[in-house]
Amino acid sequence: MFRLSPARPQPRRALIEDPDDAEKRSWVSHGLAALAISALGLGVAGSVALTSSAQNSSTPPTTVKTSQVSQSIAPNVSRPSAFDRRGSRVSRGSDREPVATQNHHQQNNLAQKRSDNLRQRNSEISKAAESAALQNRQQKLAAEAGQARKNAKQLATKAEERQQAEERQQQAEKRQQSAGANSNTEAAAATTNTSSSGAALPLSSYTVAARFGQTGVWARYHTGVDFSAPVGTPIHAPAAGVVTHTGFGGEAGGWAGDYITIRHSDGTSTLYAHTGGATVSTGQSVTAGQLIGHVGMTGRTFGPHCHFEVYPAGVTPGDVYRAIDPAGWFAARGLHP
Repeated sequence: MFRLSPARPQPRRALIEDPDDAEKRSWVSHGLAALAISALGLGVAGSVALTSSAQNSSTPPTTVKTSQVSQSIAPNVSRPSAFDRRGSRVSRGSDREPVATQNHHQQNNLAQKRSDNLRQRNSEISKAAESAALQNRQQKLAAEAGQARKNAKQLATKAEERQQAEERQQQAEKRQQSAGANSNTEAAAATTNTSSSGAALPLSSYTVAARFGQTGVWARYHTGVDFSAPVGTPIHAPAAGVVTHTGFGGEAGGWAGDYITIRHSDGTSTLYAHTGGATVSTGQSVTAGQLIGHVGMTGRTFGPHCHFEVYPAGVTPGDVYRAIDPAGWFAARGLHP
């Protein structure tokens, strides 16, 4: 028979030793510290988010109350660096200007540059305007100088014509004295143009340049007859009468220059324009064919000639639009220019 051996003890696993109370407390402390760190991180993140939202919104920031997190550090546990205070070191150098100051300087520089450009532009415009004004003034002075020279030349020509007329008048007076007659040799030369009634044409040698009523660049409506002849050609009274005007001025002074007018016995008047001077005086009685002046170029004229006009009785010579056709006046006296 078999003998039963005494029962051997069953093997069993070695149990982990239960932690003691000090180690349990250490674990709990570590857990609480981790929990506190997480809560603090969430609080900081929430504060940053609220601050950014308040800065970007136009509405007043809302105050959010957060619970304070108490710090509890277990014994023998190092304090995390997240809880350390920030140092007092300044992140910017003390010699570096703030951004706002730099922007202000840049704006000032741009404003100064625009102001300088504007002043330079205004200076250029002013110089250009002064140059244009100076050039315009020089042109005006040159034109005035040219007109002055032209006027001086005309005055010299008139003075010369007057002198020649005076010389001719003196010569005629000498001839009259020597002949003992009222007419001079020039009046005698006009006998070929004298009618049987004693009337005479104004000029003995001439060319008719324009007749009454004609138009052209020289007149919109011609009011007389133009006897073209060289300067100095004698002018004779076509009929007896009284001299009513000699020289410049008067009713026709604006265009006729130095002119002569005679009132005849029938009340009509005759006008002789652009003369170089009269050999008779106002109020003097003249006879047909008598020398009264010489051809000139005074007043508005394009060449030397005697502009002859006839006015009816009662009309002042020079009122050009009331002048009548000289052809009928000449024909009534047996003259045909």
